[in-house]
Amino acid sequence: MNSRTAATRTHEHAINPYHDNDTSSICLSQARLQNTAFLLQKFVSMKEWKGQDHYRNALPPKIDDLVETLLDTNKEFIKGMYDYVLYACKKYEYTYDADVDVDTNTNAKHAHFETIKVIIETYPEILEVKDAEDPNGGGYLPIHHVLTSKSRTSESIQTLLPLLAQVKLEHDIYMTRKHSKSSSGSGNDCDNTRGGLLVKDMYGDNALQHLAFQDYNIVETLQILLNTNSPLLIKEDVSKYNLLHFAACKKVVQNAHFFINLDPTCLFKYDDCGKLPIYYACEESRETNCIEMVQFLFEQALKYDPFQSSIGGLFTKENGNLPDIDIHIQDDTHSDMIALDCMIQRYGVTASWNCIEKVLSSFDNIPILHQAISHHSKHVSKIILKYPHG
Repeated sequence: MNSRTAATRTHEHAINPYHDNDTSSICLSQARLQNTAFLLQKFVSMKEWKGQDHYRNALPPKIDDLVETLLDTNKEFIKGMYDYVLYACKKYEYTYDADVDVDTNTNAKHAHFETIKVIIETYPEILEVKDAEDPNGGGYLPIHHVLTSKSRTSESIQTLLPLLAQVKLEHDIYMTRKHSKSSSGSGNDCDNTRGGLLVKDMYGDNALQHLAFQDYNIVETLQILLNTNSPLLIKEDVSKYNLLHFAACKKVVQNAHFFINLDPTCLFKYDDCGKLPIYYACEESRETNCIEMVQFLFEQALKYDPFQSSIGGLFTKENGNLPDIDIHIQDDTHSDMIALDCMIQRYGVTASWNCIEKVLSSFDNIPILHQAISHHSKHVSKIILKYPHG
């Protein structure tokens, strides 16, 4: 949309501030603001004609200076809107007041949400601004703060994340089509960042990975992203961005279940560190006990492929995707510990074997003893007592 089209569209909806029906001061203020915006757009268009032999349309010096002042003020205004949205992404729940009733808080949150919506729909470019200067393009976008703020909740994530991503995606599609048309392209190919969800932060993680790495049940949010008209989450994302690996570090089984249902092959997907998702569940979560996550992933992996040689991933090493490495050579990047070792080290012998027994009781002919004899003899004595025919 060029400036003339935008101005025309604005003019079509402009309100006469002196119309007999506009008696309230609110209507009068809105009308003047709308007409001022239309007038400013026209003046900006006239300034753009300078140097193009349209001398008769040049602005008088005083008006030209005034427009420059208004444009500078507008930049400050947009900066203020960015600061508001950024603060809202960090502290969306700040509207809550324990001293007032629930309805009042609900109304305040709704007004807060509508304010954010109006701002980002009017100035979608602020969603592309990172909050830290970094020569490598680091820093956090507003969408990152929604997922990393210490005051985040499942409600704030579900409320803000789809909104920010959808508005950003629509803006990206519009800009892509605009540029394609100006270069005689088709305008159909939109090489975007999925509404900012695929933009990496300063540490190399994107918003989808931050979303998977939550202590909350985020299934409803994931479902929203999956079911938008232009999907913000697709099946291929699960393996491409190792989303199950991130979810496996936490204790929310429902999140892991969602990713597995979307793409069960992710259960046996090695990440860049050479680890399966179950390896992270076995070694991570030092703050919370999530052996339930280990049990769930172990069971799901056996259901998907009961005869996979790693026995649900328990017998994979940290360097599981590097089978040719000499296991006698140890360094800082490769470990000879299998996921089962990490599990026992993290959760203890009794809890670990109880977990394994509980899962294996639902399956027949799982060759766990054969795998232990072939690849990790130190567990043979324990396994042979429990599974003498395995």
